Amino acid sequence: MRLMLRTLVQAQGIARAQVEQAALLWALAPFAPQPLHAPEPYPKLPDTWECAFELHQARFEDLTALCGEGWWHGGDETDRSSVWNAAPGRALLTPAVRWAELLTTA
Repeated sequence: MRLMLRTLVQAQGIARAQVEQAALLWALAPFAPQPLHAPEPYPKLPDTWECAFELHQARFEDLTALCGEGWWHGGDETDRSSVWNAAPGRALLTPAVRWAELLTTA
């Protein structure tokens, strides 16, 4: 099973989105992240970019423990998905992250 993390970060322009992706790589370093693609604009929200990673040395619980509040958990042990939303006073990995989805894939 693969563990993937999708994030939506707030950034004005591709150059800033690349800086945010680098900050996420640094914050995720203990989990051996590999970017799945360059930052991509998220079409539904202005100045919002998707940064997605495959995590090679992490368990699902390792990531949800980084920010214990704000997660909605779905699925089961073989097909898990959890979604996190930013809120005042709550951050995940970097202040630019507005939303995240942690999921397992075959």
